[in-house]
Amino acid sequence: MNHHTFNEWPYFRQATLEFRNDPGNRDGDRGWHYDWRFFNGGLTYQEEGWTPQERTTRTTIILHRLLRNWFRFAQEKGIVTWIMHGPLLSWYWNGFMFPFDNDIDIQMPVSELVRLGEKHNQTLVIEDIEEGFGKYLIDVGTFIHNRDISRRENHIDARFIDVDTGIYIDITGLSSSKAEVPEEYYQLGTFEKDSNELIYNDRRKHFYTLDQLSPLRFTQMSGVPLYVPNQISERLTFEYINGMVSTEFKDWHFVPKLNLWVSADDVKAAFDANDYKVGGSVVALRTRLTNLVLEMSDEEVYMLLKHNEAILSEYYATRNLTSMHAEEKKFLFEEADPNEPRNFKRPLAVIDKTMKEEEKKKYIEFVNKNMKMTSPLRKPLFQYEHEEQPQHHHEYIDNN
Repeated sequence: MNHHTFNEWPYFRQATLEFRNDPGNRDGDRGWHYDWRFFNGGLTYQEEGWTPQERTTRTTIILHRLLRNWFRFAQEKGIVTWIMHGPLLSWYWNGFMFPFDNDIDIQMPVSELVRLGEKHNQTLVIEDIEEGFGKYLIDVGTFIHNRDISRRENHIDARFIDVDTGIYIDITGLSSSKAEVPEEYYQLGTFEKDSNELIYNDRRKHFYTLDQLSPLRFTQMSGVPLYVPNQISERLTFEYINGMVSTEFKDWHFVPKLNLWVSADDVKAAFDANDYKVGGSVVALRTRLTNLVLEMSDEEVYMLLKHNEAILSEYYATRNLTSMHAEEKKFLFEEADPNEPRNFKRPLAVIDKTMKEEEKKKYIEFVNKNMKMTSPLRKPLFQYEHEEQPQHHHEYIDNN
């Protein structure tokens, strides 16, 4: 049968989870982020013997190892690839993955996608045995020759799958095509209507010009050297209108003094309950707590770390890298002047900085000095599940 955009079925399938009547599935996980072939339990499921914080730590380990092993493989094979969408936004904040997200998206030119399929499809990548025991399947879809926008579902081109959990990295190729650019791109000033510039797209209505992507910027995320696109602030604001300014998301708060995202339940330990239990709506409570976090004193930070060993450990494990990323952001971004005219129609609080020659030299020196692969920040998943978590969980129960 000759498959094309209109009758093509998605190559990849996800797990299907019951989210209405399952008391363990309190977060409404529908299974969208697990490959059905390797599904080994929901990451956020309520499970006897596990606290919410322990489940978050487990998810962080899985995603960190996925990211680390993909970009190490890509570097060894000379594959051009970069992070996009949610991971790019989380990189912006502190150079780490969001603790409330279990989705990694990367892009590559379609020529690299074809090379990945020709040379490495169905490859099982084994983690360096001195670092862990991970196993990752490279699976490239059958229909990567179709480059128009998918008609049925989200047609992902390839995946890098953790075969122990089913969690994966979505890999999408970018190419020119006959796909029609949505009017929103012109209305918001992302593209100019009269421009003859070539436009590239994936298969899910994401469109780019070459200068928005290239030259790629060399950086690091979670201690892993990788690339981000050339233009960042407008793209992130286009996809996530408040993503670069909102310090609260789904009851997680960004704590500037720690450069970490901390859950609302955990961050409340730093304050007197009377400080945030104000009258009014849930929104009012959330706003009050957000303001308290942004104005957190050193004493309140101390109280938070004193009463939460997991956050203390995370802070010590990440503080050098988050501090380095904060310095990196000074080179890359600056506050937007609201009076400066721009083609982009959405309000920007932060814009990409245009560096002068002397600053470019300092930035290049900074990148050359700092963007190196670090040792893994956390123990392997097997060791955490079978040694650390049981021990810490018993200590948590004894102390509570």
